[in-house]
Amino acid sequence: MILVYRDPDLEPARDAPGFREMVDSYLRANERMKADGVWRAGAGLQGAETSTILQLRGGSVRLGQAPYLPGKEQLAGYYILDVADAAAAAEYAKLLPPAQYGTIEIRPLKIYPPSN
Repeated sequence: MILVYRDPDLEPARDAPGFREMVDSYLRANERMKADGVWRAGAGLQGAETSTILQLRGGSVRLGQAPYLPGKEQLAGYYILDVADAAAAAEYAKLLPPAQYGTIEIRPLKIYPPSN
């Protein structure tokens, strides 16, 4: 899985030079992953300011507004790829703009044994 974190202070704003190139880079990366047959799922997320946080503590549910994590970088989207290892995922992750404007996290999915 590729988790995409963006830093809004570093990436080009919608009306700034470079924004169109950033969008085109995403599109090219998506097409490459699909053409190579490794893309399984993926989506962008709305801004962190739209999220709701849920915590269950002592039997009580607490709902809160986000962003939950401190800092500027925000989880912006994800990709699920079918690749052999982290090195193969990194070859695709480096095509994504947040490699320049944020952070890309590569993490394997946990596979649970079937339950009987």
